[in-house]
Amino acid sequence: AVVGGGADGEVGAIAEVVAPARRRTDGGCASVLMEVSDRELCRAAGHTTLKRYYAQELRLGAAEAKRRLAVAEAITPAMAMTGQKLPPKREPLAAAVASGVVSADHVYEVELIMAKVPRAASVEDVDTAVAILTEAAREMAPAELRPIGQRLLAHLDPDGELSDAVA
Repeated sequence: AVVGGGADGEVGAIAEVVAPARRRTDGGCASVLMEVSDRELCRAAGHTTLKRYYAQELRLGAAEAKRRLAVAEAITPAMAMTGQKLPPKREPLAAAVASGVVSADHVYEVELIMAKVPRAASVEDVDTAVAILTEAAREMAPAELRPIGQRLLAHLDPDGELSDAVA
């Protein structure tokens, strides 16, 4: 064990350093994933999609590859067709991951919630929901975001009129 001989306070202090470092690493991993995508390295390795590359070539499995792709798409700058870098889709989350206070698991939970927001919701409402969830993620475990997400979704579409369902 790396810290096996340390006093309790020392081990606790190490844990408080390692946890944010791990969360910042999530952001680095997301950046690498998007760079692999931008360079189309998955095709060079014989895979038809980025998800398959991560699932098969890197042996992460389909579920983990899907999760990592969703996280990367949320918190890393995107490449426009013109080659211009666009800001991350979820800028508040990207900043929170970069500062080490929010993890990839938090980002994935937020993305699961935001996937349920009706397309008819305003950009301002979506941005506000992301900001609220990001602030909550700074203080809560990923699964604890679900009830907040349910309340936000009920607020965004209280009578079900914004539903994406086809009539």
